[in-house]
Amino acid sequence: MILLLLAVDATILSDSSSVDLTGSVALNFDGALIGDYDEESNPDGTLTRPGLFGGSGNQPISTSLSFSLGFDDQSMPEGQVVFSIQKEVLSVTAIEANLPDTSVNLGLELLFETFRSIAPDSLFPGGIALPLDIGAVDLTNLAIRLAEPVDYPLLLPPGADFLVFTGGLPLLYEGVIDLQGTPTPISFPFTFTVDGQVASDGSELSMSASTAVDEAFPPEAPFGFSDLPLPLPTILPAGETANCLLSQDLIEVGSILDVGFMLVASVSSAPGGDADGDGDIDFDDLIRVLAEWGACPVPGSCSADFDQNGQVEFADLLMVLTGWQ
Repeated sequence: MILLLLAVDATILSDSSSVDLTGSVALNFDGALIGDYDEESNPDGTLTRPGLFGGSGNQPISTSLSFSLGFDDQSMPEGQVVFSIQKEVLSVTAIEANLPDTSVNLGLELLFETFRSIAPDSLFPGGIALPLDIGAVDLTNLAIRLAEPVDYPLLLPPGADFLVFTGGLPLLYEGVIDLQGTPTPISFPFTFTVDGQVASDGSELSMSASTAVDEAFPPEAPFGFSDLPLPLPTILPAGETANCLLSQDLIEVGSILDVGFMLVASVSSAPGGDADGDGDIDFDDLIRVLAEWGACPVPGSCSADFDQNGQVEFADLLMVLTGWQ
């Protein structure tokens, strides 16, 4: 069993890895709409007034808005996994699994209280969601990232040449969606129960999981927009357009998703402790550590500085001793 493997940067093997995401995510907003009338700049614009009879002037109308993103995507990720092993514990400190750009179907529902418009004159009965079909939109800068570092106890199955682990894995699915020309960051958290294994020499790590998600949570950061032009088709009577301005704040993200992934990451460099790069750890590597002991004259110049901290020291010596072959 590996007793010590300091932090290594393993490359995700795209051909052996996959991410599957199906279902939908709803971005729920709350706010108001108001006619685009302005006494000076747009005196012929639309006025909005709450209720059946509406009162006077141009008044805001309470509204809620829901963007629904439909996912049906399978992709092969690229990127890195950073992990280390100390004694019998695997520590995963970073996952950056980059995904190709894609498109998702975007639906929109607008819910408002009953109001009247002037110029044009129309009644908009409230309480019924008004669907607006946006079509496909682009998702870019997609990645699955580790939300926080995790530790797993390692077990050695009888007769196996690999170590196994299981436990929780908190991930974030992040990207940027183009909403009507406005790049909008999105971030969805997932927590998996992951099963995985590490090669006995620490050269490869694999993990897989699948889960069904049905939850709602507040946004991680405030997001909203104001005075977005919204041309509303009139309802009673139909046939005209009420020109309004929409202002909304994101209040909730809801997801109903089936998510699965398989990540296989390989350490392409020589094993930790192999100072001369000949594929094994032996007396020659011990001599190299002793010869380079102390501060490296130039960063990256010491072949025995396995943890790349600019010093050849006890931690590097320990890697040779624990990996001796």
